[in-house]
Amino acid sequence: MVTPVIFRKWPESEGGDIIAIFPTELGTNDANTSSSYQHMGQHSSVEPGYLIQITTPAKLSEYADLLSELERVGYDDLKVVQRLSPDYLRIRREKIAGYYATPKPKTKKLSTKRKTTKRSSSTPTSIRGMR
Repeated sequence: MVTPVIFRKWPESEGGDIIAIFPTELGTNDANTSSSYQHMGQHSSVEPGYLIQITTPAKLSEYADLLSELERVGYDDLKVVQRLSPDYLRIRREKIAGYYATPKPKTKKLSTKRKTTKRSSSTPTSIRGMR
């Protein structure tokens, strides 16, 4: 399975660091968030649409170190992409739906047959005495 990743650069006023956004990975239980990763702080949750607006695309020369770090910590299936796709939000929503889907409880089938008891055609003795 391939994990898309978008590398962005914070403005110089914010330190100019590079951040990796994993647009198909959940950041929280809100589908509008994604997981992200930076050298400092490492994993965190971000709102990718907002982050794209306040950052600029990172160049390969800028994100190469972060990409190497991600591969060292186990991300061996990364595919660098440049843009957010509407499919990414759909994928996150499906993941949340899968996490919160409640399995149907297993129930025993109830028999539809009614147990009947034979009634005596004779009048009970307590009633006979009242006649």
